[in-house]
Amino acid sequence: MVLPKHNLEQSKGKLLREFSLLMESDLAGLQKIIPWFEYNCGELLSLGIFLPIQIILIEGFTNAVKYAHLNLPRETPIEVFVDIFENLIEVRIWDYGLTFNLEEQLQLEIRMNAEDSLKRESHRGLLLMNSLTDELSYVRENEVKNCLIMRRKITRDLDLLF
Repeated sequence: MVLPKHNLEQSKGKLLREFSLLMESDLAGLQKIIPWFEYNCGELLSLGIFLPIQIILIEGFTNAVKYAHLNLPRETPIEVFVDIFENLIEVRIWDYGLTFNLEEQLQLEIRMNAEDSLKRESHRGLLLMNSLTDELSYVRENEVKNCLIMRRKITRDLDLLF
């Protein structure tokens, strides 16, 4: 379900760079994802874009491991893609867990956060990803796997360093 922020699919522009990584369902994988992202994108993106994208990448992967793959074997793959287009950056994280309604869950998180924001110790990842993206969606494909899609608009002259 796509949240009604923007529909950026048509305004991507030309694909400039693409990176992918296949990971196991293990939070220790963050020790590989973070340097992988820094190596591939650190010199391509301004700090104002690099840091928010890194945060949504970490949050998205963490959610795939902790929630989507909760009862699945550690060997269950999580596929990570980062594509840099002329007008946006797209992060896609594929998981093999049960699907859920992202829009409903996000609305629940917004309500819970408004009621108890200081008492909540966790479950803020969706709110964080939503606030750092221009488009956030979670789609099911072939009744087998799901894709968390996070898009953020960029300005080539300001945000790209190449």
